[in-house]
Amino acid sequence: MSLSKAEALARDVANWRLQEYTEISFFAFYVYYVLTTMDKEVSVILPQKWNRGKLMYMIIRYGLILYIAMRFARESNLNVLLTSFLVPGLLMRPLNFAFPTYEGDYRTYFVISPEDCKAMFIIYTIARRSVFLTCDVALGLCLSALLQVGVILSIAILGLSLAIPVASAILNLVGGIQYPPEPVTGLDVELGYPCYLVSFSSFSNKTIMYDRRDIRAYTELVATIVLALLGIFALFVRYKGHNSRLIQVLRRDGGIDYLSLIGIRLVLAIIYTPSVATGASLEGSTINLVVNRANEVIITILAQRLLINMRKVDYVGTQPFVSKLLFAKSAPGSGSDDDYGEGPGFSVTGTGATEGTLHEPGFEMDEPERSGGGVVVAEEGEKQQEHRENGGTDVEKGKGKVEGGQNVV
Repeated sequence: MSLSKAEALARDVANWRLQEYTEISFFAFYVYYVLTTMDKEVSVILPQKWNRGKLMYMIIRYGLILYIAMRFARESNLNVLLTSFLVPGLLMRPLNFAFPTYEGDYRTYFVISPEDCKAMFIIYTIARRSVFLTCDVALGLCLSALLQVGVILSIAILGLSLAIPVASAILNLVGGIQYPPEPVTGLDVELGYPCYLVSFSSFSNKTIMYDRRDIRAYTELVATIVLALLGIFALFVRYKGHNSRLIQVLRRDGGIDYLSLIGIRLVLAIIYTPSVATGASLEGSTINLVVNRANEVIITILAQRLLINMRKVDYVGTQPFVSKLLFAKSAPGSGSDDDYGEGPGFSVTGTGATEGTLHEPGFEMDEPERSGGGVVVAEEGEKQQEHRENGGTDVEKGKGKVEGGQNVV
């Protein structure tokens, strides 16, 4: 191997190590988040029956764990088409190019057949896309709740949020199935990478994964801009001066999470437009890696926070369609009622005490429970019953004795 080849290899191996440690840092942060929020999961999510809300939370939370495990297990670092020039007798390209393909690859020194590598790629593609599609559903439901729209507009918002991601997920999955398994290069084996990694050009030439990529990229950008504008309108215009408990939660936590979610999605939509960067130019880019890992980790964390915060709210000032899908009464011990103050439907006198309290399938507890206002009314009724049974308070008993004495006199 000439000195120029050795220098090129040393430079790129150092770059791969930097990218590996960067990606591991993001994944370690996510595992840390999961471990440190177990208390919320146990107190708020686990007591519920299996329903849409709980299923969404579990897919987002643990689907990414499965995806991370699959990435650690299968990936190789060097693409066979880009590194074969280092293998004797297979010189294919000159050295004046960078190694562009990198997707979070790890040295495991496992011996995995090409067919098994392909199967693992399909599994982690399903896990990754399931997580992101569920996050997109949560994003659309949150915006529907912010705007307080009905069934038709909620479906339209969900369609706007999901149309391109669903199409991309289908094309990615079909492309992964279409691509034939390849043997691992000798250099991959020596470096400890068990599986092949396919380049952008190979996927483009042999599969439908990137068909109509330019059209999808611009359509996604337009849809994301519309979602961002709707969210800003809902947060800063529609709810200005309102004091509803749900609105307070959305503005304090849910609103922040929504804007963060849509902000990251908007940045990605801009980056992936062909006028900014082509698919081939993004390969091997450390910046692209950081943005992708931030997308995977931060968006899933924000979506979980959004679901938790929405779950803690008893009163839901939304139309039933959104409520049925996502929101319901607080879990026992959630302790969030006092944090947000009273809103409509929480009268201590009993007037309208149960207005807005959901009894629809969504987040439901195994045991029946009462909403915040209903608890107050029920407790007042119990106190009055106890009061009558005990013959009144001490003060009232004393008053009765005096009056009785006056009557005798």
